[in-house]
Amino acid sequence: MTPPPSGPTGYNAGDNLLHLLGLAPESRVLIVGEELRPWWDRFRDCRFIGDLSSLPAPDTFLLLLVDPASAEAALDPKGGFAVLKGVMAPEAVLLVFAVNRWGLRHLKARIRGTMPTKGARFGYRGLQRALAEAGIDGQRLFVPMGPLFEADEFAAPGTEFMEIPRHWNRAYHLAHRLGAYHEMADGFLVVAGDPPLEFRGTVRAITDWLAANGEGAPRLRVERFDLRLRGALVLFLKERGRPGGMIARLVSDPALASTLGKNAAFLTSLRDATAGCDAVTALLPHPLLNRCVDGSSVFVESLLPGVIAWKVVSSDNGEGIALQAADFLVAMRDASSQRVILRERTLDELIPTRLAEEGVSGDREVADGFARVAHALRQGLADRELGLGCSHGDFGYGNILVDPGSARLTGVIDWDTARLSELPGVDFYNFLLQRSRIEKGSGLFSAWQDLVRGLVFERYRELWLKLGVTEDLRDAVGRLALLRYLARSARYPAVFSSERDECRSVLAHVLSEWPA
Repeated sequence: MTPPPSGPTGYNAGDNLLHLLGLAPESRVLIVGEELRPWWDRFRDCRFIGDLSSLPAPDTFLLLLVDPASAEAALDPKGGFAVLKGVMAPEAVLLVFAVNRWGLRHLKARIRGTMPTKGARFGYRGLQRALAEAGIDGQRLFVPMGPLFEADEFAAPGTEFMEIPRHWNRAYHLAHRLGAYHEMADGFLVVAGDPPLEFRGTVRAITDWLAANGEGAPRLRVERFDLRLRGALVLFLKERGRPGGMIARLVSDPALASTLGKNAAFLTSLRDATAGCDAVTALLPHPLLNRCVDGSSVFVESLLPGVIAWKVVSSDNGEGIALQAADFLVAMRDASSQRVILRERTLDELIPTRLAEEGVSGDREVADGFARVAHALRQGLADRELGLGCSHGDFGYGNILVDPGSARLTGVIDWDTARLSELPGVDFYNFLLQRSRIEKGSGLFSAWQDLVRGLVFERYRELWLKLGVTEDLRDAVGRLALLRYLARSARYPAVFSSERDECRSVLAHVLSEWPA
């Protein structure tokens, strides 16, 4: 029996996976292996077993998630693939999360004598051969970007969309450069079924939609996908014979669909607001389509080159990335800024005084501190005439793309918290706050103290002035950047809970420095 769904998004992750594979939300699912237990409550009709000894018979299933390393008891998992084949419906899909016997982490464990003695482990080719011998066809093999059961990014071997974070072991970087990362990855994820992945479910639907929109009949291939227990299921798609690619986000939760809808809508508005400014528009994705089918929403946009900045940032390139980020913000401000007198109606839109109750989980200290800072900020800005322009809303290393070799800025993504009218400099302040946290490994309070000491303002004085932030406006920009940060944190209760004390400390510091 499937337990009640955990978390605020319920069956979203399971529904996303089923939709990707062209299976109905009510499809029968079998999960084998303790490492995959977290998926148990993500499906409506799911059976979980710890190992193959308790394999249900004569039941059949439409989706099977299997961990051969823990599915060992009564049957040899290698031969167990044939047994699993026996409980697969004709249109079923099998996902095998297999540990790589030659993976770097497992070779180290073998040398240290800490390698588990039980459980099946496979090499790259041995796994494919074992599945083929069991009559399981339509295989697509992906490798995890990190430990097998902790990773949420899975990439096809050799794909250009494989991203190796800078801090990983040098051996992984060398293997990646040689096109052999898959040989020493922590494990493999095989998606097997007939028809194969590209001819069913979400990918087939995208192909049909693009063809109906006059795009011809694209031959799409899944190069990478991000599989998470929360959030969207993300596909990196490449059209055979053509450069570039596209990214598709699949969600079944209405709240998440609304968030992605805001991203697509704002990108269209931003392109209109900055028309003719190539320094901005060249770094923006193009929304391609937005469709809802069978209770799931699919958002597709062009795939920009580059990798997420936090994966490659270092002491050598961090300042260069920061300056490029600032240049982008200056160009966006110059293209979209309009002079506005801050009357009450404008201030209501610009500076809300209430922090979402569901985010702060009844924490009155944070909610009251937020309101006091907001009221003081509104009073200080009332009737001032300022240039307000477009902003990203969460501008930092996590939403900036750079070339992994040159660290050149190649794109800015995820605009769901963006605004068409914002105080100048808030995005850059947020960027510096996040930069301090990532590069120094500091908490929110420590990073905030670094910024308000004034040294950062002096260091980037010319950039602040280009952004429209004069010295008399500096404190107001910092306050508003903090409110934006708290509002984002409040959207995710787990995130807010982890930094609740930091939020209290920062608000207390702000109120002591600037009595409100």
